[in-house]
Amino acid sequence: MDALRQELQAVFEAEYRDHLGVVRGVLARGVLERAQLSEIFRRIHSLKGAARAVENEGVERLSHALETVLHDLLQAGRLPDEAECAHIGRSLDGLDAAMERDAPSGDVHDPEPHHREIAPAPDVVGYVQVPLARLDALVLGLHTLSAAIERRDPLWARLDQLFSQSDAEFSKQSEASRRLHEGFRALMGERADIAGGIERALASLRIEIQSIALVQAGAVFENLAGMARQIARDYLVQDGHRIDPMQPEGITVTLGGMDLRADRHVLQSLRDPVIQLLRNAIVHGGERWASARRRGELATLHIELSARLEGNRLRLSVADDGRGPDLEAIRRQGLRQGVLHRDEHPNDTRLLQCVFEPGFSTRGQADELAGRGFGLSIVAESVRALSGEVRMVPRAGGGTEVIVLVPLSRRARTVLLVEAAGQTLGIGGDAIGRLVRLGPEAFHHTPTGWLVDLPGIPAGDEEDSEIVPDQLVPVLPLAAFLSADAPTGFDEDTRRVVVALDVDGVLKAVVVDHAREVRDLVVSDPRIPGLDRALTPDLGWLREDWPTLVVDEREILRRWDSVAQRMPGGRNPATPRERRAHRVLVVDDSVTTRTLEKTILQAHGYDVVVATDGAEALAVLRREGKAIEVVITDVEMPRMDGFALLQAIREDPMLEAIPVIIMTSRNETRDIRRGMDGGARAYITKQAFEQGELIETIRGVL
Repeated sequence: MDALRQELQAVFEAEYRDHLGVVRGVLARGVLERAQLSEIFRRIHSLKGAARAVENEGVERLSHALETVLHDLLQAGRLPDEAECAHIGRSLDGLDAAMERDAPSGDVHDPEPHHREIAPAPDVVGYVQVPLARLDALVLGLHTLSAAIERRDPLWARLDQLFSQSDAEFSKQSEASRRLHEGFRALMGERADIAGGIERALASLRIEIQSIALVQAGAVFENLAGMARQIARDYLVQDGHRIDPMQPEGITVTLGGMDLRADRHVLQSLRDPVIQLLRNAIVHGGERWASARRRGELATLHIELSARLEGNRLRLSVADDGRGPDLEAIRRQGLRQGVLHRDEHPNDTRLLQCVFEPGFSTRGQADELAGRGFGLSIVAESVRALSGEVRMVPRAGGGTEVIVLVPLSRRARTVLLVEAAGQTLGIGGDAIGRLVRLGPEAFHHTPTGWLVDLPGIPAGDEEDSEIVPDQLVPVLPLAAFLSADAPTGFDEDTRRVVVALDVDGVLKAVVVDHAREVRDLVVSDPRIPGLDRALTPDLGWLREDWPTLVVDEREILRRWDSVAQRMPGGRNPATPRERRAHRVLVVDDSVTTRTLEKTILQAHGYDVVVATDGAEALAVLRREGKAIEVVITDVEMPRMDGFALLQAIREDPMLEAIPVIIMTSRNETRDIRRGMDGGARAYITKQAFEQGELIETIRGVL
């Protein structure tokens, strides 16, 4: 039944986009005729029935209301005027918003697996629905086939070489031998013809499969403009202020570059982050609009979502023409939350990166759209999971732009193949700042750890281009991240291959045994028991029997200090907070809450373990004992709630000394008293949660 429901939902989403695409296309032409009005009515009526079939009450209710308006117009025998056309447009925005609210969790279904082009009067196109898992298997099957053919090529080259060398020898042999040789010659020629046909067929197959695996950005983001307009109206039009239907509210949301094609997984993974960015633009970009409207003045708010190529990466941008970022407010909040140091003098770029820290918000009060400070941090985490980057910039003339840069395809990655600790590994090409071979004189052992002297290079191709100066950067063997037994020093008198990693402006270097080549690999999630998936989240195939793990450069930087501690005679400098490396257990049944708390704590140098409920947390505690120094637990959880976990800890002589912090949305006085009387060291309510408060509370109990 679940499979059927998912199938129906996928069909409904495709039908929904088809209907609204046609209706919007008709309205965009500006002049309606009765036949077109009838077509709109038919489409909305069909949409209402489809929504009822999948039990989408929001879309059904709004479709019914719009259908009534259209029916009355048709019965009256007149066409809608300008105000009524505007009302129809706003109703379509409301439908988009309802679709977004009622969208099922998990992966967004590809609404156009057959790539129909939406047109005002489309022809009937036959298509079949293919489960996404089968499409993924098809893409990987193509890669396996390509790898098998690549493996064949060296064999044929060797046979050609042997055949050429044997020509002279066979000419001296008997007539039978010569006939055998001629037969081989004919087979070799036929083999070449067949090989050429296989190559052409493979190229054609690759093009066709890529045309399916790649989707237009509009297929994923098209309905977000209407959704954002409706959210803006609901959120910004407050205090009883009514918009005159003859006077547009001045809120516009436009899309650009929606015909760009990219990997479906990449676009779908960016859908929720883009929604968050649109909400953020409405909240912060709409402040100037709302202020002017409250004064009775006319004002406009324009938000734009655009997509384009930038090199070999997808560039998504959400921009508004509001007041722009308040750098001074960001600086004050950064100091208040400990994101900035008191003696730090950050430039504008550094300040604007603060907004992506968990719990960071410059708003004084939270509401239904913003103020908790987690929205942009979730955006940043989602983008980094795609090996991308995100940044905020002020717009010339006023306003804010948030730019997301990610690889066009999550599966296809350009990597540098290296050898370390007896393994062949891939390092993402976007993270490689330098690749050099250096002698022992370039390595320096200092009290704070090993450093390598990277020689300066020109910053450009021109003769008078700026010279990048020599740089001393921290360095470790890549093998040290793969095995605890790997050496961490550089005492041998030999030249080494150094890969400088440049991740978000942080430069550190790793030493590898060999650098082989740059390759484009199709990668997938490695489902291998016991694999360190945080360090090696992707698996690629050089050929069908040669798997290659791809490392996560950011995870290398996150583990840098712990690996550097094993260095002979010293360790890399770390703040006192990082040197403590206190181990914290976070217990919460919400994956979002667990992830956010873990991110906050890791950003402040804590080692974090997570559990989904009290029962799992108790098992972790009894396994690790006093290695866990603090427990942060929610209350409402399955199997064993937070109060029961607290009681179990206090009744266990081996665990009773571990401080427990309760962090929950239950803020009743009796709940707080129950937690504190039960032995909790602190009680934090999520409604008033601030990152700085959590960190200070942990420091206090330690």
